[in-house]
Amino acid sequence: MKRSVYEPLPVTEALLQKAEQYEKETENRFLSGLVVLHINHCMENSFAFSALLERYFYHCVFAGVPYNDTMPEEDEAFLHCTGQRLPGDRYFLYEGETCFYEGSGDFLGMTERLIWRALSVQVLPFLKEGKRLLIIEDGGYHYPVLARFLSAYPEYQGRIAGAVEQTASGTLRMRAAGEKCGFGYPCCSISRSALKMRIESRFIGHRVTEELASFLYSANAFLDFHEVLILGYGIVGRQVSMDLKSRSCRITVRDTDARMEAAARRDGFATGLYQVFDRDLIVIGCSGADSFPKELLSAFLQGKANRLYLASASSQDREFAEFLRMAGGGEALPEGAVLTVREKSEFYTCYEISVKSNRKEIYLIAEGLPVNFYRKGGISLTHSVIDIIFADLLSAGLAFSFYPDMKNQLWLLGTGAFRPFVSEEEIASLWYRSYGLIPEDSALLPAGHPEMEYLTEKMLSEGSWRKNW
Repeated sequence: MKRSVYEPLPVTEALLQKAEQYEKETENRFLSGLVVLHINHCMENSFAFSALLERYFYHCVFAGVPYNDTMPEEDEAFLHCTGQRLPGDRYFLYEGETCFYEGSGDFLGMTERLIWRALSVQVLPFLKEGKRLLIIEDGGYHYPVLARFLSAYPEYQGRIAGAVEQTASGTLRMRAAGEKCGFGYPCCSISRSALKMRIESRFIGHRVTEELASFLYSANAFLDFHEVLILGYGIVGRQVSMDLKSRSCRITVRDTDARMEAAARRDGFATGLYQVFDRDLIVIGCSGADSFPKELLSAFLQGKANRLYLASASSQDREFAEFLRMAGGGEALPEGAVLTVREKSEFYTCYEISVKSNRKEIYLIAEGLPVNFYRKGGISLTHSVIDIIFADLLSAGLAFSFYPDMKNQLWLLGTGAFRPFVSEEEIASLWYRSYGLIPEDSALLPAGHPEMEYLTEKMLSEGSWRKNW
């Protein structure tokens, strides 16, 4: 018997029921004509969402990116391609329960290989039956793979209903790919939506600090009273900073955008590096990009601190890419520095580096991967929190089917230019009612980052896609 029992997602299911009702009223068969490719982390809530999509759409195919070694149950109702990442960058990729690839490689390459398998083996038969494809994604990985797929099967170009992405870094990845080869179907990002910026961000910040504290315990360390350097002061970086402030940490913020650093100063945080490397330091990457360059490593090696802890709060795996190249021998360490010891533990890798007869220790937490996704069986966000984001994603995705005249470009939910199936205010209201919650000061959408409008405008104005607005 196929598995079907999960923690409920009442907000998302209510949205799907509303879509069914809309189908009846308009005498169309939108849901039954769509296959959903759901690309996300291998976690219980991702499986629950996929199971719900399987019930309401023609089929759901889940592609689980290889952040950890969590796998779906054998009796899942939905089709799935998933990956396991093991120590030493060793990957096992599965179609259902069958391993179709085993080997070493990089995370992005393995993720694209996984998505290609899902498209070419699991989705293709449904396209041949005349079904259309809707992509719901966390990470922005699909675009170059689907472009290659459509190059091999150009007859299905018109069968792509659209794609919805939820993260800022994934949006930038998808945008770059679209600008390179053109947008062949409508895409939407919810990364600047009100629900993402005003509600979800606070819960992500909480989970990052909770998981990081747990991982540090295993290294005989803790968060409280530490010197902390935050790399990136976007919606997650700000929330992590606020959480750490309550733990009596001394926080310094570094952001490549002067306006973001100004916002950090108004919130009471320092923004110059000054003496941060005079004490043992925790560095938390919140930018979604390679954020710890050689100059910062040199500053640590030359400073008074003996220990450095590196952790990522981003949904990507790039925060400490340059350091990993140096630690792996692919790039030179700062002059005079020699890596003498590398010790792997369950939640961190300790690198011992000698420089001018001094020994320094660098603890890379969770292999540089996002700490809130890393632990097998761990919870990044509870079902009750992710429910509102799944509904936001689905509302944007349903718009591609219910309003089929949308242009082939990258749209941004939260700008007024994109009309979702259900408004974010309505989703928020349903969320509060479903979980017995109290709106902040009776406001459905609480206050968020003080530079929310600027962050949205920045994403709109960067790059040539501005012409679409």
